[in-house]
Amino acid sequence: MRLRPLVALAVLLTTVLPASGSATAQAVPLSFARLLPAGASLDASAGEWEAIETSVMGGLRAKFPGLPRNCFRTESQVDIELKAESSIPLDMVRELAQEEIEQSTAGLTREAQQRASKTGTGSLDVVAVGKVTQEKLATGLLVHYEYTENCANRVNAKVAIVDGHASRGTMILLFRLAMNTGLADARAKAVEILDKFATFDMEAAKRGK
Repeated sequence: MRLRPLVALAVLLTTVLPASGSATAQAVPLSFARLLPAGASLDASAGEWEAIETSVMGGLRAKFPGLPRNCFRTESQVDIELKAESSIPLDMVRELAQEEIEQSTAGLTREAQQRASKTGTGSLDVVAVGKVTQEKLATGLLVHYEYTENCANRVNAKVAIVDGHASRGTMILLFRLAMNTGLADARAKAVEILDKFATFDMEAAKRGK
């Protein structure tokens, strides 16, 4: 699973890591899985955890059973990606994290505009599309918007898309929440992920804990 790969970091890793380093696919550590918000059910087949000397790359995907599906019958979902590289300068990590925020904002803006252009054009009508907003928190940054859809099973129902960003030391966290329960619920889950990342123990995760 790759949510939004950190392309710049991935390219950088190929230049700074020793040629002798070898990536090892491992089981997703429990400490990493604990970043998931309450109510999320981990998709074990979509989990990733790889370590190569000074580098760590991890990915999670989870659904929210019991919540309503959207007009396309898609479940609410969260994807989380974590990357860390201890051999590169911190200021470079911060630059890469900022690039991800800019790309996320631009991507969600295009996505929202595309949805807005389809308002009222089909049986699965997008009734309204909100503005893409950046929200800075003590634990990270959220980029989000909400739209209203209308179909036989969902009348004027809210769907929220939230991208989350955070960095600690050499770690960069990215996640996306697509929630069929509206922005307030999606935002609460995003804040929960950021709060958990603030105390995430990378050393324990490296040990498979």
